[in-house]
Amino acid sequence: MSPSASPSASPTTPTPSTSPTTPTPTATPSTSPSSSPTSSPTKAPTFAAVSYSAAATTSHQSTFTLNVNPSDLPSGFTTNTANEACDRVNQHRDACTCTTAAGSTVVTLTIYAVGASISTITSVAAANFGSNALVATFLQSAVGVTYTVTGFSAETVEGSSGDDDSSGLSTGALVGIIVGSVVGVALIGVVIFLLVKKSGSPKGSTAPEY
Repeated sequence: MSPSASPSASPTTPTPSTSPTTPTPTATPSTSPSSSPTSSPTKAPTFAAVSYSAAATTSHQSTFTLNVNPSDLPSGFTTNTANEACDRVNQHRDACTCTTAAGSTVVTLTIYAVGASISTITSVAAANFGSNALVATFLQSAVGVTYTVTGFSAETVEGSSGDDDSSGLSTGALVGIIVGSVVGVALIGVVIFLLVKKSGSPKGSTAPEY
């Protein structure tokens, strides 16, 4: 005997009204440092140490003014600036010095002609820090800080002895040689004149003999 009635509808599985969502972070983490270092790392020298006399060695001297007080300069400013200058010239860092003085900040950068000739140093210096704008770029590379640079000047300071590639006599020595030569020629001329005059004068007359 079969059942008298079948169920009118099959059971249904309830479905959620909304699908679950995956939360997303509201901000991405920052990985960059909050501040940059104030100076560049110091590189090791690549040339043999040099010994020289600052007073006796010809040098190239650059002077410029920065719009800051000396106390506001970053640590290692003078060392890093001098090292960068010698690296550009391609000689040992012992041959470069950097000093500062008050008056905003007056910087004097000196490169001694020890490993390189003064003509090479002058040429490289002019190309790398030969104007206010070039000095600003040079210091950015040397110490990692951008400055407003004014009052740039450069000169070659001659040493007291021949430790550089220059040759020849000084102006004073040349003048002395010329004057001495003229006086010497004049004295020789006077001696010759006196000798000729003496040999050409008539001898004293003598009475005839009978």
